[in-house]
Amino acid sequence: MPDALSSLLVESHAWFVITGACGALLLFMGGSVVRLGVALAGLALGSLGGWMLWVGLEIPVPGWLMMVVGALVALCLALLMARLVTAVLLGLVMAAYAVGLVLAWASFDPGLERHPPPVPLAMASLLSIEQPSEDVDPEDPMATMKASFDQGWSRLADTWAALPEPYHLAIGTAAVAGLLVGLGLGAVFANLGLVLMTSAWGSLLVLVAALGLASAPGQDGPWQSSIAMMVAWTAVSAAGWAIQWALQRRRSVPRP
Repeated sequence: MPDALSSLLVESHAWFVITGACGALLLFMGGSVVRLGVALAGLALGSLGGWMLWVGLEIPVPGWLMMVVGALVALCLALLMARLVTAVLLGLVMAAYAVGLVLAWASFDPGLERHPPPVPLAMASLLSIEQPSEDVDPEDPMATMKASFDQGWSRLADTWAALPEPYHLAIGTAAVAGLLVGLGLGAVFANLGLVLMTSAWGSLLVLVAALGLASAPGQDGPWQSSIAMMVAWTAVSAAGWAIQWALQRRRSVPRP
Protein backbone atom coordinates (compact mmCIF):
# COMPACT_ATOMS: atom_id res chain seq x y z
CA MET A 1 0.00 0.00 0.00
CA PRO A 2 1.44 3.44 -0.91
CA ASP A 3 2.70 5.57 1.97
CA ALA A 4 0.25 8.40 1.16
CA LEU A 5 -2.73 6.05 1.30
CA SER A 6 -1.51 4.50 4.55
CA SER A 7 -1.15 7.96 6.08
CA LEU A 8 -4.67 8.91 5.01
CA LEU A 9 -6.06 5.69 6.49
CA VAL A 10 -4.41 6.55 9.81
CA GLU A 11 -5.88 10.09 9.73
CA SER A 12 -9.29 8.71 8.83
CA HIS A 13 -9.21 6.26 11.74
CA ALA A 14 -8.01 9.05 14.03
CA TRP A 15 -11.05 11.10 13.02
CA PHE A 16 -13.35 8.15 13.76
CA VAL A 17 -11.75 7.69 17.19
CA ILE A 18 -12.22 11.41 17.97
CA THR A 19 -15.78 11.22 16.68
CA GLY A 20 -16.57 8.24 18.88
CA ALA A 21 -15.04 9.85 21.97
CA CYS A 22 -16.96 13.11 21.47
CA GLY A 23 -20.11 11.15 20.75
CA ALA A 24 -19.80 9.13 23.96
CA LEU A 25 -19.26 12.27 26.04
CA LEU A 26 -22.23 13.96 24.37
CA LEU A 27 -24.38 10.89 24.82
CA PHE A 28 -23.87 10.34 28.53
CA MET A 29 -22.97 13.73 30.01
CA GLY A 30 -23.37 16.40 27.33
CA GLY A 31 -26.61 17.75 28.77
CA SER A 32 -25.29 18.17 32.30
CA VAL A 33 -23.62 21.46 31.42
CA VAL A 34 -24.97 23.61 28.61
CA ARG A 35 -21.63 24.99 27.50
CA LEU A 36 -19.95 21.58 27.69
CA GLY A 37 -22.59 19.93 25.52
CA VAL A 38 -22.57 22.63 22.86
CA ALA A 39 -18.76 22.88 22.95
CA LEU A 40 -18.37 19.14 22.34
CA ALA A 41 -20.84 19.25 19.47
CA GLY A 42 -19.01 22.26 18.04
CA LEU A 43 -15.64 20.50 18.30
CA ALA A 44 -16.88 17.39 16.55
CA LEU A 45 -18.75 19.20 13.77
CA GLY A 46 -16.05 21.85 13.39
CA SER A 47 -13.30 19.29 12.90
CA LEU A 48 -15.52 17.45 10.42
CA GLY A 49 -16.20 20.71 8.57
CA GLY A 50 -12.51 21.57 8.47
CA TRP A 51 -11.69 18.17 7.03
CA MET A 52 -14.46 18.48 4.41
CA LEU A 53 -13.15 21.90 3.37
CA TRP A 54 -9.65 20.47 3.09
CA VAL A 55 -10.94 17.74 0.82
CA GLY A 56 -13.23 19.91 -1.30
CA LEU A 57 -10.99 22.97 -1.74
CA GLU A 58 -7.68 21.09 -1.86
CA ILE A 59 -6.08 23.54 0.60
CA PRO A 60 -2.29 22.98 0.66
CA VAL A 61 -2.01 22.39 4.42
CA PRO A 62 -2.07 19.18 6.50
CA GLY A 63 -5.52 17.69 7.02
CA TRP A 64 -5.15 17.63 10.80
CA LEU A 65 -4.46 21.41 10.79
CA MET A 66 -7.76 22.12 9.02
CA MET A 67 -9.51 19.84 11.52
CA VAL A 68 -8.01 21.81 14.43
CA VAL A 69 -8.85 25.20 12.88
CA GLY A 70 -12.41 24.11 12.11
CA ALA A 71 -12.86 22.76 15.64
CA LEU A 72 -11.59 25.98 17.25
CA VAL A 73 -13.76 28.24 15.06
CA ALA A 74 -16.84 26.14 15.74
CA LEU A 75 -16.03 26.04 19.46
CA CYS A 76 -15.84 29.84 19.69
CA LEU A 77 -19.12 30.25 17.82
CA ALA A 78 -20.76 27.59 19.98
CA LEU A 79 -19.77 29.28 23.23
CA LEU A 80 -20.98 32.67 21.98
CA MET A 81 -24.31 31.41 20.71
CA ALA A 82 -25.02 28.41 22.93
CA ARG A 83 -28.81 28.47 22.82
CA LEU A 84 -29.01 29.22 19.10
CA VAL A 85 -26.43 26.55 18.32
CA THR A 86 -28.35 24.05 20.43
CA ALA A 87 -31.54 24.75 18.49
CA VAL A 88 -29.75 24.53 15.13
CA LEU A 89 -27.95 21.29 16.02
CA LEU A 90 -31.19 19.80 17.32
CA GLY A 91 -32.92 20.82 14.09
CA LEU A 92 -30.21 19.22 11.98
CA VAL A 93 -30.16 15.94 13.86
CA MET A 94 -33.96 15.74 13.91
CA ALA A 95 -33.96 16.36 10.16
CA ALA A 96 -31.48 13.49 9.74
CA TYR A 97 -33.59 11.29 12.03
CA ALA A 98 -36.76 12.08 10.06
CA VAL A 99 -34.96 11.21 6.82
CA GLY A 100 -33.84 7.96 8.44
CA LEU A 101 -37.46 7.10 9.23
CA VAL A 102 -38.41 7.63 5.59
CA LEU A 103 -35.53 5.40 4.49
CA ALA A 104 -36.65 2.72 6.96
CA TRP A 105 -40.17 2.94 5.54
CA ALA A 106 -38.73 2.63 2.02
CA SER A 107 -37.13 -0.68 3.05
CA PHE A 108 -40.58 -2.28 2.83
CA ASP A 109 -40.98 -1.24 -0.81
CA PRO A 110 -40.17 -4.28 -3.00
CA GLY A 111 -40.30 -2.11 -6.11
CA LEU A 112 -37.13 -0.20 -5.27
CA GLU A 113 -34.17 -1.42 -7.33
CA ARG A 114 -31.61 0.20 -5.02
CA HIS A 115 -32.33 0.94 -1.37
CA PRO A 116 -30.58 4.04 0.04
CA PRO A 117 -28.01 3.42 2.79
CA PRO A 118 -28.96 4.27 6.38
CA VAL A 119 -27.97 7.73 7.61
CA PRO A 120 -25.11 6.57 9.90
CA LEU A 121 -23.69 4.31 7.18
CA ALA A 122 -23.88 7.08 4.57
CA MET A 123 -21.93 9.41 6.87
CA ALA A 124 -19.33 6.73 7.63
CA SER A 125 -18.98 5.97 3.93
CA LEU A 126 -18.28 9.61 3.05
CA LEU A 127 -15.58 9.83 5.72
CA SER A 128 -13.91 6.49 4.96
CA ILE A 129 -10.82 6.32 2.77
CA GLU A 130 -11.12 4.03 -0.25
CA GLN A 131 -8.57 2.67 -2.69
CA PRO A 132 -8.45 5.29 -5.48
CA SER A 133 -9.13 4.47 -9.10
CA GLU A 134 -6.25 3.76 -11.45
CA ASP A 135 -6.19 7.30 -12.88
CA VAL A 136 -5.38 8.80 -9.45
CA ASP A 137 -1.81 9.00 -8.20
CA PRO A 138 -1.81 6.94 -4.95
CA GLU A 139 1.22 8.91 -3.73
CA ASP A 140 -0.72 12.19 -3.82
CA PRO A 141 -2.63 12.36 -0.51
CA MET A 142 -4.90 15.24 -1.50
CA ALA A 143 -5.83 13.64 -4.82
CA THR A 144 -6.45 10.34 -3.06
CA MET A 145 -8.62 11.99 -0.41
CA LYS A 146 -10.65 13.92 -2.97
CA ALA A 147 -11.09 10.85 -5.17
CA SER A 148 -12.26 8.79 -2.20
CA PHE A 149 -14.77 11.44 -1.17
CA ASP A 150 -15.98 11.86 -4.76
CA GLN A 151 -16.50 8.11 -5.09
CA GLY A 152 -18.65 8.02 -1.95
CA TRP A 153 -20.61 11.10 -2.95
CA SER A 154 -21.13 9.73 -6.46
CA ARG A 155 -22.66 6.54 -5.06
CA LEU A 156 -25.07 8.55 -2.91
CA ALA A 157 -25.98 10.76 -5.87
CA ASP A 158 -26.64 7.71 -8.05
CA THR A 159 -28.82 6.18 -5.35
CA TRP A 160 -30.76 9.45 -5.00
CA ALA A 161 -31.26 9.68 -8.76
CA ALA A 162 -32.56 6.11 -8.85
CA LEU A 163 -35.27 6.82 -6.27
CA PRO A 164 -38.78 7.47 -7.59
CA GLU A 165 -40.00 11.06 -7.41
CA PRO A 166 -42.44 10.44 -4.51
CA TYR A 167 -39.47 9.46 -2.32
CA HIS A 168 -37.68 12.69 -3.20
CA LEU A 169 -40.71 14.59 -1.96
CA ALA A 170 -41.06 12.44 1.16
CA ILE A 171 -37.38 12.81 2.10
CA GLY A 172 -37.41 16.57 1.49
CA THR A 173 -40.62 17.05 3.49
CA ALA A 174 -39.31 14.92 6.37
CA ALA A 175 -36.04 16.85 6.49
CA VAL A 176 -37.77 20.24 6.57
CA ALA A 177 -40.30 19.08 9.17
CA GLY A 178 -37.60 17.63 11.40
CA LEU A 179 -35.52 20.79 11.09
CA LEU A 180 -38.43 23.06 12.05
CA VAL A 181 -39.49 20.87 14.98
CA GLY A 182 -35.94 20.73 16.27
CA LEU A 183 -35.46 24.48 15.96
CA GLY A 184 -38.71 25.09 17.82
CA LEU A 185 -37.93 22.69 20.63
CA GLY A 186 -34.40 23.99 21.05
CA ALA A 187 -35.51 27.62 21.10
CA VAL A 188 -38.48 27.23 23.46
CA PHE A 189 -37.40 24.37 25.77
CA ALA A 190 -33.71 24.97 26.32
CA ASN A 191 -33.01 22.18 28.84
CA LEU A 192 -35.11 19.58 27.04
CA GLY A 193 -33.64 20.62 23.71
CA LEU A 194 -30.10 20.27 25.02
CA VAL A 195 -30.67 16.74 26.31
CA LEU A 196 -32.37 15.73 23.06
CA MET A 197 -29.62 17.28 20.96
CA THR A 198 -26.70 15.76 22.86
CA SER A 199 -28.22 12.28 23.12
CA ALA A 200 -29.25 12.20 19.44
CA TRP A 201 -25.95 13.61 18.13
CA GLY A 202 -23.93 11.51 20.57
CA SER A 203 -25.56 8.26 19.50
CA LEU A 204 -25.21 9.17 15.81
CA LEU A 205 -21.51 9.98 16.18
CA VAL A 206 -20.89 6.77 18.13
CA LEU A 207 -22.58 4.72 15.40
CA VAL A 208 -20.68 6.53 12.63
CA ALA A 209 -17.38 5.97 14.45
CA ALA A 210 -18.12 2.29 15.05
CA LEU A 211 -19.04 1.72 11.41
CA GLY A 212 -15.99 3.59 10.17
CA LEU A 213 -13.52 1.81 12.46
CA ALA A 214 -15.04 -1.55 11.52
CA SER A 215 -14.72 -0.69 7.80
CA ALA A 216 -18.43 -1.48 7.47
CA PRO A 217 -19.11 0.69 4.37
CA GLY A 218 -19.08 -1.53 1.32
CA GLN A 219 -19.51 -4.75 3.31
CA ASP A 220 -22.68 -6.74 3.81
CA GLY A 221 -24.17 -6.86 7.28
CA PRO A 222 -27.05 -5.65 9.46
CA TRP A 223 -25.70 -2.09 9.19
CA GLN A 224 -26.99 -2.05 5.59
CA SER A 225 -30.56 -2.15 6.92
CA SER A 226 -32.17 1.24 7.59
CA ILE A 227 -34.58 -0.43 10.01
CA ALA A 228 -31.77 -1.98 12.06
CA MET A 229 -29.77 1.24 12.13
CA MET A 230 -32.79 3.33 13.15
CA VAL A 231 -33.53 0.88 15.96
CA ALA A 232 -29.91 1.14 17.09
CA TRP A 233 -29.90 4.95 16.81
CA THR A 234 -33.15 5.21 18.78
CA ALA A 235 -32.09 2.74 21.47
CA VAL A 236 -28.68 4.34 22.07
CA SER A 237 -30.25 7.82 22.09
CA ALA A 238 -32.88 6.72 24.60
CA ALA A 239 -30.20 5.21 26.85
CA GLY A 240 -28.19 8.43 26.77
CA TRP A 241 -31.29 10.53 27.42
CA ALA A 242 -32.30 8.37 30.40
CA ILE A 243 -28.80 8.56 31.91
CA GLN A 244 -28.64 12.34 31.49
CA TRP A 245 -32.05 12.88 33.09
CA ALA A 246 -31.12 10.54 35.96
CA LEU A 247 -27.92 12.52 36.57
CA GLN A 248 -29.82 15.81 36.49
CA ARG A 249 -32.42 14.54 38.97
CA ARG A 250 -29.69 13.26 41.24
CA ARG A 251 -27.97 16.67 41.27
CA SER A 252 -31.27 18.45 41.95
CA VAL A 253 -32.04 16.38 45.05
CA PRO A 254 -30.97 18.39 48.13
CA ARG A 255 -28.39 16.70 50.27
CA PRO A 256 -29.23 16.18 53.95
